[in-house]
Amino acid sequence: MSRKSQTYGAIGSFLACVIVILILLFTFMNIHMPEEDQGVEVAFGDTDFGGGNAGDISGDTSTPTLTTPPEPTPPPAASNNDLLTQEDEETLALKQQAKEKARQEALERERQRKEQERLEAERREKERLEEERKKQEQAKKDKANSVMGNLFGQNHNGTGSGTGSGTGSGTTTGEGHEGNPAGKGRTGTGEGNGTGTTGNVSGRKNLSLQKPSYNKNIEGVIIINVRVNADGKVIDAKRAAGTTISDASLINACISAAKASKFSAGDGEVSGTITYRLNLK
Repeated sequence: MSRKSQTYGAIGSFLACVIVILILLFTFMNIHMPEEDQGVEVAFGDTDFGGGNAGDISGDTSTPTLTTPPEPTPPPAASNNDLLTQEDEETLALKQQAKEKARQEALERERQRKEQERLEAERREKERLEEERKKQEQAKKDKANSVMGNLFGQNHNGTGSGTGSGTGSGTTTGEGHEGNPAGKGRTGTGEGNGTGTTGNVSGRKNLSLQKPSYNKNIEGVIIINVRVNADGKVIDAKRAAGTTISDASLINACISAAKASKFSAGDGEVSGTITYRLNLK
């Protein structure tokens, strides 16, 4: 083929392609032209200090319609009833908790009160039993001291030691010494008066039995219960059963004399009696 024929063929092919493309473009393809954004006019108002010419703008100027976007729908707010209900439930729960706490505290206080009352009752019962025991022991001691005092006070010719004084006149016959239980006997008659003091303390010897000082002409027996410490001193003295004199001054005189008496030393405290026999002066 000649060069000229090739050139014609190429031009023909190019034209055919252009024609086919134009047919396809106008027949099947729709060209979508994007819309241009329109500006929004803003009115700044009129001012006395602005520059330029103030006046009416001639011509009909169309104001574009502004489209307000829809406001977003807010989430549904909790109603007042719902809030009140929730608050009421919380308040009720707190009140119930406070009430339960108060009830538990009241129960605890009541339990502690009952426990204190029980302990107090036990303490009082123990004190009462201890007091009764002491009273019973003291009663037994008083009874024993009374028996021992009467036993030693009925006869001057017995065991024990004592002091006495008296005046009198009379005659005696027989062998032996007056007051000696080993003597063979004595007989006599006479008149006189005097006092006698006998001490009887368990395990102790009489070192000094003081005589009572009195100025009344009364006859009888006064028995004093005494309590002696380890040094032999009388630390307590009081009237005992078996006393036949009711005169308070004589009893107090014998108590004072008993407290001034002295016994031998020993271990611990011991009890006993001092018997005072008072005769008519």
